[in-house]
Amino acid sequence: MFEQVMQYLGYVDMSDLPTIISVIILSSLLSLDNSLVVAAIADKLPRHQEQKAVVFGLSAGILFRLMALFIVGFIVKYPIIKIIGGLYLLYLAYQHFAVEGEEETHHAREALGAAIVAITMADIAFSVDNIVATVAMSPKLMVVLIGTVVGGIAMIFTTKLILKLLKRYHLLEACAYAIVAFVGAVILVEEAPTYFGLGFQIHIPDMLKFAVVIGAAVGTVAYEELQHRKIHNTRHKK
Repeated sequence: MFEQVMQYLGYVDMSDLPTIISVIILSSLLSLDNSLVVAAIADKLPRHQEQKAVVFGLSAGILFRLMALFIVGFIVKYPIIKIIGGLYLLYLAYQHFAVEGEEETHHAREALGAAIVAITMADIAFSVDNIVATVAMSPKLMVVLIGTVVGGIAMIFTTKLILKLLKRYHLLEACAYAIVAFVGAVILVEEAPTYFGLGFQIHIPDMLKFAVVIGAAVGTVAYEELQHRKIHNTRHKK
């Protein structure tokens, strides 16, 4: 039985190390937008609950990724799964900006359980493309499993770092949810034509999506840093 399982998963040796590292790097890069959004969700909690929300929410998300690796063919075959994920991301963005405009609810603190569920759902919605990309890197499922787990753990630490940045750069939260809307829209644009049988396909290069996400985040941080320095210099002159 064990032998059959290992034959299915694929034995791992030192020759697989470069591929495992590549899977970890790819998974980490593709998860940057995810980390930003997860941090923004956790940032709405009291400080003593933030770390719990990140760890529990992303751990549940990692479990989903591992299970999804075994049904990736099913996920690719049915675009409706990705469309639902895209719609959920758009809903997250709408909910944030709609609530932001309501003064009474702007300062409301989300319950820990609700935040964990939101983080898990966001991670699942973001992870579908990541799963397809990582599976394509190796025929050995065990290699992809190891890379996915390590990449997921790295994402937990990345998210904690971004949480600290959110405390200093307040516009980064709005940027995160704008990125959520962007990613959700991209998923719909790419998958809807296939699902509705429109006879054409639209593919937006991953590097372009990555550049938009990184550019938006870095640009937001740079803008706020300049504003902080201007305020500091003005006070110093007085």
